[in-house]
Amino acid sequence: PDSLYPPNGDWVTRTLSLSSVAAIFGSLIGFLCASYIGRLIPLRLFSVLTLACLMGLLVCVSHSVTLAIVSALKLAEAVVNTLLWIIIPESFATCLRATAVGFVNGWGKLGGVIGTGMVYLVFYVS
Repeated sequence: PDSLYPPNGDWVTRTLSLSSVAAIFGSLIGFLCASYIGRLIPLRLFSVLTLACLMGLLVCVSHSVTLAIVSALKLAEAVVNTLLWIIIPESFATCLRATAVGFVNGWGKLGGVIGTGMVYLVFYVS
């Protein structure tokens, strides 16, 4: 029905702005958590929050609820990504650190390319 769609483009702009601000705050929260609280507990907590937000997106209640869930998801993802960028280099010995981090990031890039290709295959080829 037409009532499910936003009335104008301003709503979309506000939505994207709010979720982007949530991602910026998530990066700051991740840095502060890593500096003052620790790394593993916030990583686990925000990973669970990310999973809960993803599950919440499966239920459509209203635009406001969806916006809140997406903003919380962006915040949690930013915290997790910030913590991972701090944890990964600390996991390797100094003599191997640059090579190991490059290796891990390289596999991450390859996964991104393969994932994008799979989405293309699922939606456009089949």
